[in-house]
Amino acid sequence: MGANFVVGKPIQDGRICAVLDMAVPKMEREHRRYFRHQIDLPIELQLYTGQSFRAKMRNISEGGFAIHTSETLPEGVVSVQFDLPSIDPETLRGHAVVVWASTSLAGLRFLYLEPQCRAGFQAWLDSMEAQLRFRESAHDSQMCSQNS
Repeated sequence: MGANFVVGKPIQDGRICAVLDMAVPKMEREHRRYFRHQIDLPIELQLYTGQSFRAKMRNISEGGFAIHTSETLPEGVVSVQFDLPSIDPETLRGHAVVVWASTSLAGLRFLYLEPQCRAGFQAWLDSMEAQLRFRESAHDSQMCSQNS
């Protein structure tokens, strides 16, 4: 972590634009990586013991997801499988590690996604991000028109 970009004084228009041109894509990438999209999806998990169970995914990001489950999830790696919602649903398969768990909630980090699933998952996240931006811009426009 830490500072990745430094702007010195006096601030010059050309310099600030150059720094922002470099910084904004990196900031957007970090936002996508960690931003949690709220969701309500069924997911199937399989423990290393072979025991499998269903849960409800509550949020998801590029790096992981949170689930609501009726049983406490043990630490370790689990196989995961869920359908990406769309007109033509695609099943995402991979492995995740339990990062934290309580009696009814757990947070997991993706370790591996099957190669044939990666492009569809990225496209789905992109569409979730576009929907979020659209809602935010519509909300901003609505706020501006109310203030006029």
